[in-house]
This record gives sequence, structure tokens and C-alpha cells, in this order.
Amino acid sequence: LFDLASQNALAILGRLLHLSGSFLALRPTDNSPHALAAIARIGRVEVDRYLRLGAPSIQRAITTAIPVTLHPNHDLLAEVVIPPGQQLVFVPVRSSDRTMGVLGLLADASNRDLSDRQLLTILGLTLGVLLENLRQKDDLREMAAIDELTKVYNRRYFFEHLEREVAFALRY
Repeated sequence: LFDLASQNALAILGRLLHLSGSFLALRPTDNSPHALAAIARIGRVEVDRYLRLGAPSIQRAITTAIPVTLHPNHDLLAEVVIPPGQQLVFVPVRSSDRTMGVLGLLADASNRDLSDRQLLTILGLTLGVLLENLRQKDDLREMAAIDELTKVYNRRYFFEHLEREVAFALRY
């Protein structure tokens, strides 16, 4: 559910903001590197390059809670990696209490939506709250299905799963 929601959110953002590509990289709870959660209209190799190249910009976006643009004409290495006429913006994805990761948005340099910092900040907050709610919902679903003492699926989960399997067997 979480992965599907992340992918759908990127697809919607891509259409709304006329993006060439986008990606969502989330940070696990410890200080390990960002893990790629979703990609839209861009290859994984390019995203890995952007994450490595943009590490200082990503860190600045996370610490300041403000979107940071990586301009190819300001950084020689960025000029090699980012396609000509494109800009890359790192938007911090925040829930109410923490920064969950970063949203990378790639678009034409003429795209005015990516220069609207207030819009991008609100999008990052909205996406963060959405993802945090989904994560909490998944945690609650798991807590309701697994017995706390034995760590085994409970009776309710067994019967729900059994009903699904019987319905599948009757259909096919």
C-alpha cells in the first residue's frame, strides 16, 4: 500500500508540475543513506547519480526545511550529470515531527512551478503527512493481525486470509 501510494503521488505530481522525472528517497529512522522509494519517468541509474551528486544540496534542504535547486550552470559536476536545459530541485518531505526524506523533481529550466518555494514546501509537507499516515495504518494493521506475546498471526487474521483463499479458489 505504501509503495503504491508513493508511486501514485509521483505520477500525480509529474502531471501537475509538468516534470521530466521525479523520485522519492526516504531516510530510515537511523542516519543511514536515503533509500529509493519510488521513481517516475526517470531511470534508476540517473537517480543514483543525482542522489550522489546532490548529497550536499539534499542535506541543506533537510536541515533548512526549504527546497534547494541544483543548477547545472553553478556546479561543474552538475553540468555533466543533469541534462541541458533542465533543473533539479530537492524538496524535503516532512511529517509533523520529522523529515522523512527528499523528493527530487526534474523539469525544464523554464518551469516556473519549481521556483515557487512555498508551493514546493507545501507539497513536501502534504506528501510527508500522507506517507506517515499510511505507515501508521500499516503498523496498526500489523498490530491487529499479530499476537503480541507469541508473535504469531491471530485467529482474526487466519479467518480473513482463509475467506480470501476460499473466494479465490471458487473463482478459479
